[in-house]
Amino acid sequence: VETRRDHTRVMRPYARRRVRALGRGGLSGYLFKKGSPSCGPWKVKCYDGEGAIAGENGVGLFAAAVRSAFPLMPVQDERGLDEPNGRESFLRRVFAYDCWRRWWGERYSHPRLVRFHRAHAPLLHASNPALTDALGEVLETARGDAARTVLQRYGSRFLDAVPAGPAVDWPDTDAGDSPESPCRQCRTSAFGTLVA
Repeated sequence: VETRRDHTRVMRPYARRRVRALGRGGLSGYLFKKGSPSCGPWKVKCYDGEGAIAGENGVGLFAAAVRSAFPLMPVQDERGLDEPNGRESFLRRVFAYDCWRRWWGERYSHPRLVRFHRAHAPLLHASNPALTDALGEVLETARGDAARTVLQRYGSRFLDAVPAGPAVDWPDTDAGDSPESPCRQCRTSAFGTLVA
């Protein structure tokens, strides 16, 4: 604001290049700088041509590019980590998103989605029975829909089911689960007790 120089034209192509590079890195969460005109994920001050505040509900250019490219990925600013519940909620969502991202990659099929749902159903139900039912409805109506649409719909509801506060008591599942089972990862991180 002090220099009155507009960096938008330079920042937009940089943000696109950087987001493409980040996409190759297997991100599962992103921490932004509160209030930054480039990296603030929300509540960024906007200024008019005269340098006066025109609004306080903007999004930084780079943060907007990241959120657009990875719409389900958990994001937070550093102030959101100040409170223990905010920190724990963010970390739980990062672990859940990581499980979701690694499970899917680019390979979608309806039977695969059903297997993912069955592997996570006990955890989902213990955390949020209503959302578990909503996920079941997504499964029932998913056949024939575009893969991207189904994954977006199911994925957003799956992440919404991650508990925001203290860990839920999750039920025991099959002892035969393999250590790399997504439900085991989620049991011990996204839906279970986080290790400090």
